[in-house]
Amino acid sequence: LAFCHVTIPSIDDVFRRLILLLHCAEASLVNQCLPQTDTFLKAAISLIPEVPTTEEVDHKRVSTEKNLAAYLRNFAGFLVVVPGHPSHGPFYLIQGLLKAIPRYEWSDTSGLKTTVYIDLLALLAAYEQRKLPYSIERVESNDVLYGGSADYKEELHEHRATVMQEIVAQLGALREKATSRTVQSKVAELVLILVDRIVASVIVNEAVGNFVAKLLDLVQRNPTTQSHPTKSHFEAFVAELGRRANGNERASGEALVLKKLHARFR
Repeated sequence: LAFCHVTIPSIDDVFRRLILLLHCAEASLVNQCLPQTDTFLKAAISLIPEVPTTEEVDHKRVSTEKNLAAYLRNFAGFLVVVPGHPSHGPFYLIQGLLKAIPRYEWSDTSGLKTTVYIDLLALLAAYEQRKLPYSIERVESNDVLYGGSADYKEELHEHRATVMQEIVAQLGALREKATSRTVQSKVAELVLILVDRIVASVIVNEAVGNFVAKLLDLVQRNPTTQSHPTKSHFEAFVAELGRRANGNERASGEALVLKKLHARFR
């Protein structure tokens, strides 16, 4: 691991460095080397602003956005099991990500930056579970270390609110630039992905239900919603609302809100 830490910075290709840093962090955590895990992850986060906006592929300049968004999705998936820091707190790596991600020059119309923040929302939803969806043997992750304490939940909710505000702001900016059907369709798809994440990860009370209803109104009024594949996605999500409302695992109050949403948009 020490050899990797010394030699990886000498590699010219930024993405190769990012991938190797994440692999090394994974290997460190599996072997219970927590300080090394933090070191590799912090190095990767600090490298994100240095990712060039384009790279040469087959003698053509292409955007690096898709590769970076895919990398950050994998990164977020790994952070689920990474323990917090005893001095810096349970979310210091997410705080670093939230500072680094905007420093990359994202396209105004691709929507990929928004997908990254929606992935972070899913990560924060995982942190809120009393037991994380997966774990590393002999590694105590945040569910064990913090046990859902009041301070932990309060800070978690603050980060979730920050990420949600950023998503809403990005969707608003994207709507203003939605002069083509391609971008309009992208806005509708992003909103549907967002509401699916919200319904899947939080208790849908009246307030959340009203917010989801506003988002679904935006999709329904979107010109592309009447065409495939946006229409199919919208109809499938509304049908899923009905199935979730009737599921035994849902609390009665939440089921009622979901039934109202299903009845309104079916």
